[in-house]
Amino acid sequence: MEFFTRKEVAEFFRVNPRTVERWLRNGKLKGYKLGEGKTAPWRIDMVEIKKFLAKNKV
Repeated sequence: MEFFTRKEVAEFFRVNPRTVERWLRNGKLKGYKLGEGKTAPWRIDMVEIKKFLAKNKV
């Protein structure tokens, strides 16, 4: 398993990190929040990124 930060995923898709956070909160992209609260970091698995790509035909 290879995990990426919200910022790394944003760079991959060439979008703002807030867009990635929106995808995570809306359930469009599955990620794992490490801890609780607004400032807790997200980690996104490469498998989930590939699923997101296939589903959205990016």
